[in-house]
Amino acid sequence: MFDTMQGVDAEKNIFDLMSEVSLEKNAIIRQFESMKITMKNAIHSQAMIELKNKYCDKKACLKCDVGNYLLNR
Repeated sequence: MFDTMQGVDAEKNIFDLMSEVSLEKNAIIRQFESMKITMKNAIHSQAMIELKNKYCDKKACLKCDVGNYLLNR
């Protein structure tokens, strides 16, 4: 997908940089945190926002691993 930069995989560099960014703090993230969903960085918070948009907003909990986890605990 990405070209290599000076012998280092650019995709890995981007992922490593993103993993160092603090997670977002907004209403969506606070809702997940209130359900004891732990997020460590911006990659995690962005993933949870995407899951919310793709599954939660469409009431598709049973198609989502997080939704299934929350319903079955």
